[in-house]
Amino acid sequence: MRRNLSSPFLIVNSEIAIVIIIKIKIKQMVNWKIVFCLVLCFLATDSIARRHYKPYHRRDNSPGLNGISVSAGYYNPSMEYLNKWFLPMANTSNRFKGGAMGSANLSFDLPLNLGTRLGIWYWDGKVNGQTGSTFNHFGVNFTGVSMGAFYSVKGSGQGLIPYFGIDGTYLMIQEKYDANDMLMKMVGTDIVTTPFIGINTAISDKIFIGIEYGYCIGQYLHDIELPTGIVSEPVKINGNKIQFTVGYKFR
Repeated sequence: MRRNLSSPFLIVNSEIAIVIIIKIKIKQMVNWKIVFCLVLCFLATDSIARRHYKPYHRRDNSPGLNGISVSAGYYNPSMEYLNKWFLPMANTSNRFKGGAMGSANLSFDLPLNLGTRLGIWYWDGKVNGQTGSTFNHFGVNFTGVSMGAFYSVKGSGQGLIPYFGIDGTYLMIQEKYDANDMLMKMVGTDIVTTPFIGINTAISDKIFIGIEYGYCIGQYLHDIELPTGIVSEPVKINGNKIQFTVGYKFR
């Protein structure tokens, strides 16, 4: 049964012209299996590194802070429920699309060409209403705090260092909905994952550049409170990420 959603705060029955006020909030939708697997991944990485690392054998990839980097790129979340159901019912042909994103990372070396990284990233998208739409502007932004593990393929030649790994991200979501000059904000959090692959190359002793591709996997829930009860709608944010990186190596 399809629901006619005219805005996040109104549901309209066009046959009898009754408007019912509803509430909406963003609900956390954590897949604890993913969290458990990520924790195991980090523990396994640390355990392997410690088992094979001998302090008296100093090597180039001995444990420690490796570098800092900033990236700019493109992220295209699917926003499936909003694009396929909500926005058409709000009388607009506009849709959420991919857009610019930015990030920053601190990376740490471990033995055996393993590494970990801590980072933060940001993305925002916006849809404008059209004539006859039930809203003026609808914006969504994501702020992610991530922790990842990766493996670098060193010694591959040509000064190139390929790598691959996975990030787990604590994602903070904010929605801003402007209808009839009334601005409403909704906030929430969730956990998402991003497998990634990339390649770096040094352009000096301390400066490196690179490119990275990742695929974000996750979703968050809208809880819509109707007089008859609460209805939850998942908003998938699966999508491609591509970023160009410049960084500074501390060693």
